[in-house]
Amino acid sequence: MSYDFSEFKIETFTGINDTPVVPTASKAGNGSHFIQQFNDLITVTEDGLNDADASIGIALDRITDLNTNVNTLNTTVNGLSSRWKVFTDDSVNSYDALPGDKILVFTTSTDFDINLPSDTQAGDSVSIINFNQSIKVNIKNYGYSFNGSSGISEVYINQSQTKKLVTLVYLADYVNSWVAIADSLVLTVVYPNS
Repeated sequence: MSYDFSEFKIETFTGINDTPVVPTASKAGNGSHFIQQFNDLITVTEDGLNDADASIGIALDRITDLNTNVNTLNTTVNGLSSRWKVFTDDSVNSYDALPGDKILVFTTSTDFDINLPSDTQAGDSVSIINFNQSIKVNIKNYGYSFNGSSGISEVYINQSQTKKLVTLVYLADYVNSWVAIADSLVLTVVYPNS
């Protein structure tokens, strides 16, 4: 938007009111001086509003851009949190997983227990990444077997597999067993507790 107040300016005419006389302590000014002062005030007001409007426009554009960036970030964070359960608080040391959960473990000082879902169907999965080499992620299975071995009720992710994805898939027709898949290595990163 551009402000134009030229219609409010007092028109000047050559030889009539175009030669302002500035008043002094001993001499009065003329009407031309008043006209010049008035017209200058209109110009300054016009310029100030146009500059302010341009600055406000720039600020509004920046606010809009910032708002867009915040909304994009919120969408990303909300999308991440709806797909991954992230654990960073050392006071939380266990989680009851649900079918389809993806779990990131960032705790630093204590081992972390994940209880696999007890109500499962064939094809249900739970994915886990442990980001700390100094802790174990223990996985408990509510009586189902691991990798077809019915005697194993708990396993852990070997610390050497830090930052690698471990996915456990429930296969109902495979002796009601959770089967581990990690990266491209099958059945090698989940070991029986000793």
